[in-house]
Amino acid sequence: MNRPLMGDSSYPVYYALKAGLSHSSGNFNQILAALKCNNMGIKTSEINENLQNLILRGFVEEYTGKNPHTGLENDTLYRIAERADIIS
Repeated sequence: MNRPLMGDSSYPVYYALKAGLSHSSGNFNQILAALKCNNMGIKTSEINENLQNLILRGFVEEYTGKNPHTGLENDTLYRIAERADIIS
């Protein structure tokens, strides 16, 4: 499996999650904040669409757990899939 490359519409979302979040996981709002900090200028709807695309392609995992940033239990979180991380 190849990781998303520059030019792939999902590239910014993948790398915001991979490099922009200190715990390699975060909820949707934290991914959105990481992208805004990088001045990506991507619409929220596009981020959600790209995130779902990355999940379907096996690059990102969606899970429920304790948010490492906020301590909130049962939060919907996203992280780079382990098999995608091996290739990176």
